[in-house]
Amino acid sequence: AIAGLQGPNNFWYSYLSATFTDELRNNHPFIDEVLYDQRRVDVANSYNSVFTYGPIQRSRWLADSVAGRMRTIYPDSALHDVRLARVYAIAGYQLIRLAEGWCEVPISTPESKYSAPVPSVELFKLAEARFDSAIKIAAAARTANAAVASTTLGQRYMLASDSIRNLAYVGKARALLGRNDKVGAAAV
Repeated sequence: AIAGLQGPNNFWYSYLSATFTDELRNNHPFIDEVLYDQRRVDVANSYNSVFTYGPIQRSRWLADSVAGRMRTIYPDSALHDVRLARVYAIAGYQLIRLAEGWCEVPISTPESKYSAPVPSVELFKLAEARFDSAIKIAAAARTANAAVASTTLGQRYMLASDSIRNLAYVGKARALLGRNDKVGAAAV
């Protein structure tokens, strides 16, 4: 999930989005780039499925899957585990990327493989819920690790929980802006 958030699809997502919106001029060396420039992107476009949509959706699914497994395997300790906060934040950011890049997408979950296409406004709401979970769990992780703050590992986890909580606040504001809720975004 982390590799999906930080991986090479960030370049392709930015590059192809800029080509689509004419923010970038390229020389169209491949047919898929011509199709992006003509705003003709569908499931047959290999750049879309291989370099952008596929990796983003995979990373989002991995983050949600890991979160579900952590909550099942560690039912008591997961709610104050910085790793769970991290995967919720990753899932939230990938949902934002899906909402900003596509009008609607299906969202598979560990409970169901297929869903009806979810509109981007609903994707922003799902992202906001992931960020709320990340904020809550990161705050609990900081409190739980304060008891062992004298150790190096305890200090690292406290810093990580602060970092993830701040990341989730920014993501939540971004999700609210995606829904055009400027007042809510400013309040975050």
